[in-house]
Amino acid sequence: MAITPVVVMIKGDFLYHMIAIDSDQTMGEVAMHANVFGMGRSRPLIEGKKLSIRKYNTTEPFPPDMKVSEAGIQPMDGLEVYPT
Repeated sequence: MAITPVVVMIKGDFLYHMIAIDSDQTMGEVAMHANVFGMGRSRPLIEGKKLSIRKYNTTEPFPPDMKVSEAGIQPMDGLEVYPT
């Protein structure tokens, strides 16, 4: 278990959020964590939609069941969360 700080941009939000993620979390869990973290601060919660997550400036999302430790995410990497 290793904690990594990342910067997350959530579609529909105008703020970037720095969150800590665990190497044992799945990318689906990271997307939900980011969604809940930003809720109520600058946008409503994204509900009823599947969330995808990808590295900033890439087009392919991570598989939701992929572990953070398998994704090659480094401290302070930028991630985008968006509904699909």
